[in-house]
Formats: sequence, structure tokens, C-alpha cells
Amino acid sequence: MTGPQKLTLNKKGEVSWKCFTPTLSRKTELAVEATVGGRKKRIPVDSDGVARAEFGQFKQGKIPVEAKLLDLTGKRILAVDRGNLFSRPKEDYSAPHNVEIDEFGRVMVGGKPFMPIGLFAAMIVEMKDTTALKKIKEAGFNTLLSIGYVNPYGGIKDTPEQTLRALCNELQKYDLKYIFSIKNQIELPKGTKPRGRYKWGKYTNKKQITDMTVKTLRNHPAMLAWYVSDENALGEIPAIRALRERISMNDPYHPVLTLTDKVGNFQHFAN
Repeated sequence: MTGPQKLTLNKKGEVSWKCFTPTLSRKTELAVEATVGGRKKRIPVDSDGVARAEFGQFKQGKIPVEAKLLDLTGKRILAVDRGNLFSRPKEDYSAPHNVEIDEFGRVMVGGKPFMPIGLFAAMIVEMKDTTALKKIKEAGFNTLLSIGYVNPYGGIKDTPEQTLRALCNELQKYDLKYIFSIKNQIELPKGTKPRGRYKWGKYTNKKQITDMTVKTLRNHPAMLAWYVSDENALGEIPAIRALRERISMNDPYHPVLTLTDKVGNFQHFAN
């Protein structure tokens, strides 16, 4: 499923899929049989491998989606994908903190084009370099990516919420956008090496901390995106998708980013 952006349905209920079938003949007739919020359609796959349809308007809430990729020529089901979308009350998506990717692949912030020129910033707090953000801005960068929980640029405050807001406030002083690396908040099976933050202030588990983080920063003008995975194994994709849905459930304004270092895994992470 490649659309809608930020898993947020528009009033027409537009949903799209990109189908990768490198081993099939180009003459194979394909279709996506999709059920969105209980509404079922069979959608032809075009020559670019795209299936797109409108399912209409839904009541506010979580909308389950199931899609089957059908080989109509061979009369078989090639793949099944399940996930969730969200129907929301009318929001002002032209707000200054709203981030979209337009039809040309450009990042749009508050309706205006923005070209992120960024770097991964670690060790700034540990090195106690109080001039680092200023130097980064003067070097021509406009975006930072880091693990927000261990990079409190604005200092440690009385509550987690205050610490997170101070982080973004400090970046905003230098007109820097922030990609919050929240990747370690994925929920992995027991026995897996622990990652992420489990306890912080009054919050006692990962989901609470994730929800608090997203709700605290979703309206901050320094926020650009959420970074949800970094060269993860394919087996962790269900946990990554769950984190992505949790973020999008609470934040209709910012996209999520993922990264894989293996070309063969691209289509799996693109989903």
C-alpha cells in the first residue's frame, strides 16, 4: 500500500498499491482485490504496476484494510497484505507544521517546497558542545536526524514533555528541522536484545512513551518526520509497521521514513 500519505484517508477514500511482480510475464493480467472498512472492490493493475481506487468517506477512526494481489491469467492469489488507515475529522493541512510529499516527490512544509539538507547528529550533548547547532546551521544544513531520547539539545527538564519541547525549541532557534529517530521503540519478541526507552517520568512502557512523544511534538514547527527503522531485518517489518501505524494514528501531519541497506529488501520496506 503506497497511499494515502500518513495513512490518512481523504474525503474520497483514495487508496493505492504498487505491485512488484518481477518474475511474471508482462502479459499477465493482475488485479488487487481490496476490502477497506468493509467495502470491497476489484481494481485492475495498470502498466506501471499501480492499482488505485476510491472507497468513499468513512466515520472517524481506524479503518482496516486487506488487499489481495490476483493473477487473473493464472487464477491464483499472489500475495495478501493487511494494515490500517485512519479517517479523521477535518484538519487544517495547510498549517505551518504540516509536511507532505507532493506529486513531484518534493517535500512540502506548510504548502511550500522544502529541500532537506541534513546530517545525522550524535554526541553533541555528550561532548557538551553548546555551539554545535549554530555551526551546523552556518555550514549550510537545515535538518538534523538523531535519537531524540538521548539527544536533549534543550537540556533535561522536569517532565518528558518539557524535555522534548525544549529539544525542538532549541532547533527552532537556528531554523533547523528535525527528523526524530524513534526507531528503537518497536516492540520486539521476548528474548530479543532490548532497545528503546521503556520508562520515563510517569510513563512505564514503550507504547506510552511513543504516544506521549508523538502527541507532544506533532504540532511543533521544527518537526519534519519520524524515522522508524534503520537497516532492520525483514523479520522485524511487522513490528515496524505497528510502530508506523501507532505514529500515524496520533500524528496526521508528519510522514515516516525508513531505510534499508539491501537492494533486494527495498520493496518490502517501501510497503
